[in-house]
Amino acid sequence: MQILVHLQLKVITLFEAAIVTVVTSIENGIYVTIPLSAGVMLFRIATARGHLLGKVEVHLVTSDSLYDINDSSG
Repeated sequence: MQILVHLQLKVITLFEAAIVTVVTSIENGIYVTIPLSAGVMLFRIATARGHLLGKVEVHLVTSDSLYDINDSSG
């Protein structure tokens, strides 16, 4: 579902840039495309869930827990 939303945003950006380019000029089309593409990119970054990256376990490390007496590795 989320991929479909991102694809729709890309297609809308493409058509808006094409319409602006045809109606006005190439320069204005470029000036419209860059902020729209940046907005789509920021939206995709903001809505990313990070499933591909995996989960991270966070542990609290203090100076006392760095060298445990029962640690046989060092």
